[in-house]
Amino acid sequence: MQKKLLARSVSFLYNNINMLDTVLSNIPSLLLYLAVFASSTAVLFCGLNCLSKKKRPLGILLVTIAILIPPIMAGIRYGVGNDFFSYLSMHDNASAGRPLYFRSIEPLSAFLIWASGALRCSFLMFFAFSLFTNSCFFLAYRNMFRGDNKKIALAYLITLCLHFSTSLNAMRSMAAVSILTLAFSLVLQKRTANRIIAALALIVVAALFHLSALIAIIFIPALWVVFKYGGRGRFLPVVITWAIYILASASAPLLFSAAKTFIPLGDYGRYLGRVGQSFSIPLANLLLMLPIIVAGLFLFFNKKERTDSTMEILLCSLFYIPISIAVGWVTYADGLSRTTFIFDPLIIGLMASLVTLPKKAPITWRAALVATTLLVTGMMLARNMNWSGALPYKTLFQYDEVPAIEVDDNATPQEDGEEIILSEEEVSDAPED
Repeated sequence: MQKKLLARSVSFLYNNINMLDTVLSNIPSLLLYLAVFASSTAVLFCGLNCLSKKKRPLGILLVTIAILIPPIMAGIRYGVGNDFFSYLSMHDNASAGRPLYFRSIEPLSAFLIWASGALRCSFLMFFAFSLFTNSCFFLAYRNMFRGDNKKIALAYLITLCLHFSTSLNAMRSMAAVSILTLAFSLVLQKRTANRIIAALALIVVAALFHLSALIAIIFIPALWVVFKYGGRGRFLPVVITWAIYILASASAPLLFSAAKTFIPLGDYGRYLGRVGQSFSIPLANLLLMLPIIVAGLFLFFNKKERTDSTMEILLCSLFYIPISIAVGWVTYADGLSRTTFIFDPLIIGLMASLVTLPKKAPITWRAALVATTLLVTGMMLARNMNWSGALPYKTLFQYDEVPAIEVDDNATPQEDGEEIILSEEEVSDAPED
């Protein structure tokens, strides 16, 4: 047992050193990403200010341009993202009238792939997924921080840094996460029956992009408790609810075993095939807990800075811990379950909310919040860029012809986030950098 633990520790350290080496050897690509993110955010901020000043046509134009910039970058890439060739093969299969994949694809995701295949334009597929994801995140932050352009722009920028590279890889699931963020933003503003029904409807729509979005339904009772009691300063019901979810996540293997026995999981049963073999996801997600810890301490010692919305976002973010533990049990080797992402945007919103505190806030706390945000964003940017295969950045203009890759019906199932293993023939035929 000790030898196994030591081997895993050495492997974990090696992977992190290798990640740093990959990032440092691709500084030009990393700077290109940051330049695109910064340009998009700057144009977005100008557009929001124009809308605030009743300059509607110009504001709409600038916001539209801002949201289009990253999807264009996503659309013209080539070989960037571990799942690039998997999606390209689905596009080519759609063009040729063949089945998309070795298993069924969720309806809305399949529609986008079939539509781009019918038009024989792979750019359109990658562009459409990214545009849809970007737009939903923007609308969600606009709901979350209605009228506060600084917070909207900052949350948008952090989201690009943390999740643009991820969405290059896990395209279907990141589209689902962006819709879930929009659903959460609706109920963060108002808890009317219509808003809750709309949020549930959006969860269903998200599941039509990726089935993992249904996990959000499990957290609806928890969020209801937060909205009912947390914003009013009644923390005991929230703590009890959070403890129940922690206990459930800790005993998840028993629940998963029962699920496999009584519920037909189909293709998704493979998620439960290696329970307890990898906890890389919770360990990595500890980085994103830093702003929650700092924010909690700040609000505890500075009651004047507490607002209902900020407290609700903070308390909702705490449920990131049990979902990370639960996902840690089921994560298969070298894969990343996207279900943990559903609370990432809440943490991003929390960081944006606290970094833009009024000047009357203590300088030491403001500095701590800014430093924590920069640290977490930088480390997660490097991690996600490396994990998703976003480095180095290459475009389709570097290649005269994009080779088609057909899906073998007898191939081993491969999901978003898993490493693609090419045969010797595929490697020899692949274009060189």
